[in-house]
Amino acid sequence: MVVGALALFAALSGFAGLAGPAASASTTPPADTETAATAPPAASVSSSKGVNVIEVTGYIDPIMKRFILSSVDKASSDGVEALVIQLDSPGSLLPQRQLDALEKALRDENRIPIAVWVGPLGARANGGANRI
Repeated sequence: MVVGALALFAALSGFAGLAGPAASASTTPPADTETAATAPPAASVSSSKGVNVIEVTGYIDPIMKRFILSSVDKASSDGVEALVIQLDSPGSLLPQRQLDALEKALRDENRIPIAVWVGPLGARANGGANRI
């Protein structure tokens, strides 16, 4: 599970070398192993501003909804590559209409990719939280 999260983080942040050999950008073995071991991965020279990660724990209520939406806006204005939502929620306290609006905003109205990770181990996304 942790390896999968690292691979997701590496893929979203553009650091293919962090994801391990399976996700590495180059499939041909290096000619000089000593140089290859000390040379940084080609993807590390990216001009990316990285990935923002927010932690959403507890019920999805109006305050949490504002936090999520403001985090998306901030990530967009900061010019990051993506936003990862680390989710652990027993459900939503939002009325159906507000939950629909939150889901639509995350799915359709954002300007950056958003990934949701239900974690760490033992975390859940029950009820309305699973729509995020």
